[in-house]
Amino acid sequence: MNRVFKILGKIFLVVFLTVSLLCALVSGWLVSHLGTRDLYGTIFSITQGGDGANMEPFYSIIAKSIILIVVTVVGSVVLFRVFRNRGRRWFYSVYIMAVISAFIVCMQYSEDEVGLLTLIKGQITETTLFEDEYVDPDDVKITFPEGKRNLIYISIESMEDTFSLGQYGGALDRDVIPELTALQLDKDNVNFTAEHNMLNGAYTPANTAWTAASQVAQTSGVPLKDYGSTDRYMPGIVSIGDILNSYGYKQVYIAGSYMYYADMSEYYRQHGSYEMQDMHYAVKNGLVPSDYFENWGYEDEKLFQFARDELSKIGDSRQPFNLFIATMDTHFPDGYKCRLCPDDSDIQYENVLSCESSQLESFIEWVKEQDFYENTTIILSGDHPTMEKRYIREKNVSDRYDRKTYVVVINSGETYTLDYDRQFTVFDMYPTTLAAIGAEIEGDRLGLGVNLFSETPTLLERYGYDKLNSELEKKSVYYNTKLKAGK
Repeated sequence: MNRVFKILGKIFLVVFLTVSLLCALVSGWLVSHLGTRDLYGTIFSITQGGDGANMEPFYSIIAKSIILIVVTVVGSVVLFRVFRNRGRRWFYSVYIMAVISAFIVCMQYSEDEVGLLTLIKGQITETTLFEDEYVDPDDVKITFPEGKRNLIYISIESMEDTFSLGQYGGALDRDVIPELTALQLDKDNVNFTAEHNMLNGAYTPANTAWTAASQVAQTSGVPLKDYGSTDRYMPGIVSIGDILNSYGYKQVYIAGSYMYYADMSEYYRQHGSYEMQDMHYAVKNGLVPSDYFENWGYEDEKLFQFARDELSKIGDSRQPFNLFIATMDTHFPDGYKCRLCPDDSDIQYENVLSCESSQLESFIEWVKEQDFYENTTIILSGDHPTMEKRYIREKNVSDRYDRKTYVVVINSGETYTLDYDRQFTVFDMYPTTLAAIGAEIEGDRLGLGVNLFSETPTLLERYGYDKLNSELEKKSVYYNTKLKAGK
């Protein structure tokens, strides 16, 4: 029996050491390769991402983890055998101290890099943020004008203000998105600043900083922690899609990828009855060959052309429409360099960013030439800051620089009249989008979001980023029972 306990003790020590080292390895890799400190988002992508998630970036860390496990286990076994008969007591004392030291150092490193301990604490600490701040859209009176405005909402992959010049609030010495910069600084557009001489954008707090989570946050005003089951995708929420569907809008979602990732196709079908035009739709309807596959499906050049084709059809109808477009070319690593991309830079990602900016401007100019434009609002919104960490390092972007997503409202149905700049998160895009197409929202709040055209302070302005982020990291009974389970 004594021998069994000794063996179990050795196994425990080896496992404890291995897990500690793995935590440090993965934490460092997340920051250096993905440019993210959102550990929850990474776990979500791996465990719930579905077939639409691109797992290629994770292959290297999986291989490194396997090597670390093998080296740690084999090395420990060899040492146990070498010191089995001589110096055993001394060796075990040193080994135990080494394991404890490794645990302390690795846990502190993991906390500093990705907030591992904070994540663990959040699973056992409850917040009342949702009870205190969540505004159920079912309890709010929302009034639309008789002549309903159309909406074109473009979610731009990894687009942030950082890519513009420092003098405009960016972080670079060369503007790689000049067309997008010009759109924000155009006083005919809205970027929620008073003077229109600086860029502005949204923060992405906990559980909003990856594509699926950001889209849910921007369209329903809540973070995405765990959406429940595929057939009941967060049944307790009311999204923009739900609201516009009830007012008779034709709703279409266009993306150049398969929408299996995080079951996003189900989110949009169940919350708004969107017509899903993803890669599967494109193949089925002969828009691309069955064996065609570029980037995540098809490139943004085709995406914008398909969007033009769809708008040419639905734009002639008397039915108001909501067209959601999700781009992908600027996704890490390196982005997708299509035939339209320039070679102005030695860095591919920089060329792809410039290409995306140019394509977006071209698409918007086309929309402006259409008869339906007069009654159509366009919103460009980055989904989250880029995970292309190498590029951020190469451009010497300071860790103290506030990285925010790109946001601009074009041909808004509401005027921004405040004499100060708004500080906001992706949650605030929910009620703000409705206001931009002319809806009046009783109390100017929906979900965790605030109508940015109003004087009502946002949660970010009231709580500050650190406090708000901390609360969002915690477990919420309200979120789990009301929003996720719909009880």
